[in-house]
Amino acid sequence: MAVKQLYDQLLQLQTDEFYSIEAQFCTELYYGIPAGKRPVCVTAFLTIANWSATSMQSGVWTFYEACPPDEVRVTLEYLQQSDTEELARMFALGIHDYQNPKYAENFDYPQEWIDEAEQIDAWIMRHENWLNEWKKQLLLKHREEICSCEML
Repeated sequence: MAVKQLYDQLLQLQTDEFYSIEAQFCTELYYGIPAGKRPVCVTAFLTIANWSATSMQSGVWTFYEACPPDEVRVTLEYLQQSDTEELARMFALGIHDYQNPKYAENFDYPQEWIDEAEQIDAWIMRHENWLNEWKKQLLLKHREEICSCEML
């Protein structure tokens, strides 16, 4: 389904129904726009969608372990420049050097990192509806930019 059609559906949905098309947006944006050509807003949307979903599936530390550091950096910068201080703070809380062989070989992360990940997981659970509204509003705010991407 084309992104423009997804936007037509998005406009009809309540926030608590956002989950019903979130995965389709992720798929269309991820495969429809090459990583090097993605607007920052798309990277931020995809990263936060992945961050929150991973938290609910296996714990947010697995997100930080696998997510490319450049995507984390771009997303954090986007959040810091937006009016999302609490989200930026929670996202930044889990940023550590998970790829460092010192820790990664045996998944032997410092207890502080695990404690922070648990704090983030709890925050995400408490803010699930708020996060869905934030993702929905990000998509709406950048609709023109996203729909004008040449690959869509």
